[in-house]
Amino acid sequence: MTALARRAVAAAGGDILGMQAVEDFAGAMAKDATTPYAEEGRGSGIEVQDGQVPVHQEDVRRHGIEQLAEQNLVAHLCYRNAHGSTIGNGRVACQYNSFWFGERARSSAAPPRRGARDLRVLESRSAIAREGVVKAKSDLMKQIFSALFALVFAMTGQCQDGKITFTSDDTTLVKGFEWAKKQTLAYVNRGNDPVGHWYEAALPGRSAFCMRDVSHQLVGAQMLGLADINKNLLTKFVSVIAESRDWCGYWEIDKWNHPAPVDYKNDQDFWYNLPANFDILDACLRAYQWTGDTAYLNDPIFIRYYEATLNDYVKRWDPDGDGLMEGTKTGPSRRGLSSYNEEKFGKVGVDLLAGQFVGYRDYATMLKLRGLKGQAADYTGRAEKMRTHLNTVWWDSKAGLYHHYIQQDGTWLDDKQMMSFLLRWDVVPAERAAPVLDHLLSVYQQSGVEMNTYYPLEFYRYGKPDKAYALLVRLMSPELKRREYPEVSYAVLETLAMGLMGIQPDAASRSVTTTARLALATKWVELSDMPLFDGTITVRHEGATTSTLANHTREAITWHARGPNGKTQSFVVKPGDRASFKDLPAKGKT
Repeated sequence: MTALARRAVAAAGGDILGMQAVEDFAGAMAKDATTPYAEEGRGSGIEVQDGQVPVHQEDVRRHGIEQLAEQNLVAHLCYRNAHGSTIGNGRVACQYNSFWFGERARSSAAPPRRGARDLRVLESRSAIAREGVVKAKSDLMKQIFSALFALVFAMTGQCQDGKITFTSDDTTLVKGFEWAKKQTLAYVNRGNDPVGHWYEAALPGRSAFCMRDVSHQLVGAQMLGLADINKNLLTKFVSVIAESRDWCGYWEIDKWNHPAPVDYKNDQDFWYNLPANFDILDACLRAYQWTGDTAYLNDPIFIRYYEATLNDYVKRWDPDGDGLMEGTKTGPSRRGLSSYNEEKFGKVGVDLLAGQFVGYRDYATMLKLRGLKGQAADYTGRAEKMRTHLNTVWWDSKAGLYHHYIQQDGTWLDDKQMMSFLLRWDVVPAERAAPVLDHLLSVYQQSGVEMNTYYPLEFYRYGKPDKAYALLVRLMSPELKRREYPEVSYAVLETLAMGLMGIQPDAASRSVTTTARLALATKWVELSDMPLFDGTITVRHEGATTSTLANHTREAITWHARGPNGKTQSFVVKPGDRASFKDLPAKGKT
């Protein structure tokens, strides 16, 4: 018995004699499910089975209980994903014949054993006590039920997965949310894979997760209560950065805890998009902002990654020392692509430089939170220098757009879909956002589904709720080609939370900002039980002017409610309380 399972059996206040938990159990589940008289619950729950199953226990005689020839009950604990597949299970085998479960067992008298008390023995409908007398404690049933539920919680962490709900008068959004939640949970794997708990973040069927996809799927996963999986995947990526790969990590890791063989042969031959290191760094800061987990700030493994990425990595891929990273010159080569655009090949990609900017900016924020203001100032200076460079050298004033690539010969190569990363990473000044958004709207149908997943959130963030709504509904539509790609459903959830609801957390100040961004087609929306910090919150918007926040965390939260005119009213919401905001007129802080 594992230590984890042993704790669950003892959870009721002491070991339950004659009872042992057995972990994983796909084989045991398959075997026992074929036994007659199995009763199977739907969804998450308990499977009860009578039948001839060997008793799993240690030294029963030292407890004064004789071995039974047949087992009277096996209770299976299982949890299924949204498609009905078992994604976690456990088995508890109980020696005792002295209780009923689900259906009252028939009773008969058993002859007393010498020296034992005369007890009644209850037997299940298909298991007969051959011999042995047991002394049943009055609270046996309470202990067993406590152990069953403790084992579920201890062994499957997914019992809290997907608790979040979304309601609205807009049935299109509600159906889209339900699809996205179901689809997303179908990609969650909380079994016993060598990599630990993980979710699909790559092409379906690869049983893997890649750097860009995990970075983008992080908030959607957080909404479903998968913060522990986010941390596991980010830890995997930051742990494998290595000088032998020129400070790259592994672009894609599979469930066997190996670099995915489709993308990795050896340290000289592997696929790698250079913006990925910065994307992961940004994801780490966002994970901290949503959870308050200070490991993202202080863990030496993470700090090593940040420092190596922003110094060794940049230096290695900046051969001329001008501060601008460059992709591989021999190409198209997959080892050191200078952009997330894998269809074209260039020397420097605009999204790579935007990644440098966001990496410098985010690490400066982390250093400030650690009290290292001097170091933070250095990285802030680097960030501003890169942002200025992008908004001068890379801005095409004639086209009113940004260039995409510098080719090896120094000429420009334009492919404007990558500008979504300039929006996402806050490179674009407010006065330039409109033409960039208009251009993305003109090319989105020619862009791949991966790039399409970024667009709706940016339209919400930059004040275009009706266009954002149309792009979001398109992502939700069953008519969308490759809608089953994992990133799509995760991005839908992220867009609903951060775009439509305008939720932006800040763990350092234990605050959350909300901005209602409802389109004309929607009158009200409510996102309930969304994981945040050490609990959940519920946010409701009625139109653009009335909002409510309920705090289900352990401590007070400062809520900054922002109205459509930019006015902000702040509330301190205690645990268990709720506050309401109406933008007529705003009171408090503005």
